[in-house]
Amino acid sequence: MRSYVMGKLFYAVKVGREPGIFRKQKQALNQVRDFSRGEWCRFPTFEQAEQYLRESVCNIDYDWLIRERNKKWYRKKVSFEELSFFDELALTQEYSNEEETIIAYTDGSAYKDYAAYGVVIVKDQQVIHQISGIKRIHNQKSMSLIAEILAVEASVQYAIEQQKKKIAIFHDLSTLGLAAYGQVHINTILYRDYQQFITEALQHIDIHFVKVKGHSENPYNNLADQLAKDLINKKKKK
Repeated sequence: MRSYVMGKLFYAVKVGREPGIFRKQKQALNQVRDFSRGEWCRFPTFEQAEQYLRESVCNIDYDWLIRERNKKWYRKKVSFEELSFFDELALTQEYSNEEETIIAYTDGSAYKDYAAYGVVIVKDQQVIHQISGIKRIHNQKSMSLIAEILAVEASVQYAIEQQKKKIAIFHDLSTLGLAAYGQVHINTILYRDYQQFITEALQHIDIHFVKVKGHSENPYNNLADQLAKDLINKKKKK
């Protein structure tokens, strides 16, 4: 079991490829990928992270862990590596060639208790539809994350309404795709509701996630970001 004792945050992996305490979130995420029941959490102190792991001591089915380690089905639906702009364009065109597929660029923005989202629907390198909205949500943390999730949900709902068989969601938050397919376990109502939404939506449509670099030269991602920010800016002026 690894442990690191320097830095501001500590990432404890309870169930994963290599349980332990890590200094970087990326290192922790690497341990829970390929584990549908992977579990981790972050803490401000090493002692809290260590206590979290001590409380997690339980009977683990190691045969199950081996099976999960070899399970890579979700990799066909979740892309982790940030693509170059030209590779993104090539991939969007590839999806565009599939008649029953919708391509959506999603992004979110937050201010106080407001979460805004933007969705840009693309076909053959052209913007064919835009969706945006804003919600006021009281007593919630992680408003930026809520905004990103709202964008995903809006894009999926639109695709289902259009009676499409697949949607490719281009986003700039790495955990969105992983959490949707249960590859990251964060024990919050927010993530549980998100996973439930995806699970129900999968009965109607195939959902793919593609990680892109945020605030880059990609005009579709920038437009989705601007749609969300425009709504937030209106709230700031009031």
